[in-house]
Amino acid sequence: MSDNNRSINVSGGNVYGAVSGGTIYGASNRGNVANQMTQGASIQVNNILSESEQKQTLAASAKEIQQLLEQLARINPNPTEAEKIEYVHDETTPSFKRRLIAALQASGEAAIEEFLDTRYVIVGKAIVKGWMKPE
Repeated sequence: MSDNNRSINVSGGNVYGAVSGGTIYGASNRGNVANQMTQGASIQVNNILSESEQKQTLAASAKEIQQLLEQLARINPNPTEAEKIEYVHDETTPSFKRRLIAALQASGEAAIEEFLDTRYVIVGKAIVKGWMKPE
């Protein structure tokens, strides 16, 4: 009986493979994983955002939050922090929230400070922390 366990490390790029029985566990950093599976094979692939993708996601998300807060300020010149949080929560999609949370979890909470104007940092963090709590 031979040992069919193999470890392959790939840094970037694309991985293509065929598996006949067994399980593939892989993480792809800036790459694609494509597999042809037969005879009960299963696959679990974790895509990890590259650092530049995380920063792009954070920058775009922070910009959108900031724009929403500025829009609210035009409607209500003196909103409370709770009103700001509720407004941004109501005006963003679940997929937006998931992308932002994933990027923050990968890069750390402090990373959003880099992309928000100083006046929006505290409420921006409060908004995201609220999204991270299970409902």
